[in-house]
Amino acid sequence: RLSLEEAARQVRYQFLAEVAGKVGAKRVAVGHTADDQAETILMRLLRGTGTLGLQGMQPLTEWDSIGGDTGLEIIRPLLEVSRKEVEAYCQQHALAPREDSSNLSRAYLRNRIRNELMPLLRSYNPKIDEALLRTADTLTSELAFFEQQVSRLWDKVVSEEEKALVLEAKELKSLHPALQRHLLRQVLRRLLGSLEDIEWKHIEKMRDALALPKGKRVILPRGLTFYVEKGRYRVTLHAPGRAP
Repeated sequence: RLSLEEAARQVRYQFLAEVAGKVGAKRVAVGHTADDQAETILMRLLRGTGTLGLQGMQPLTEWDSIGGDTGLEIIRPLLEVSRKEVEAYCQQHALAPREDSSNLSRAYLRNRIRNELMPLLRSYNPKIDEALLRTADTLTSELAFFEQQVSRLWDKVVSEEEKALVLEAKELKSLHPALQRHLLRQVLRRLLGSLEDIEWKHIEKMRDALALPKGKRVILPRGLTFYVEKGRYRVTLHAPGRAP
């Protein structure tokens, strides 16, 4: 079930995707700033995200609607520019940006972080924004390293079947827990096209299942099921009537 904030985000991007389709555009530029990035990182931290979420927003991402792959690329050219700098530029060039009235509502977590928590944290550390952004940059480079390792190990651990990916139990169990997490995330991304609705707890449920006996299964979001088989694990998009 989507939160009101997430549902609104989906509607906004769906609208942008429809407009882009009408004009033949492949990319949409959005105005997220460095301030938005810091808020996003802090919000995800409060929600208990893993290292992937703490990267924050990326300069270039492909947006996948819940209904399927749209192929629409989202670019964020202002991620390294502060909100104050954007406002100063608008004032200097007589531009009148639109302000969403809901930005002042306490009903939304992001607004409470922006208007209450961030000012409080700045009283402890005036450079808290820089600290959060630096953390995100560090994690991004380290996660890129893990992705390289996953690519190197992929053919040794994973094989493809129709609407399913199969993982060799011995090989998967031999990996460091950090590599297990990254590989399992990549497995889900390959099957779904994105990690929409996939949380840290789902990855950990799969890791916990590595110790379960044959015949057990783990139900995951978006129609995915993780099956424990003899000497291997199967992740499929269409669960059969019973576990194999």
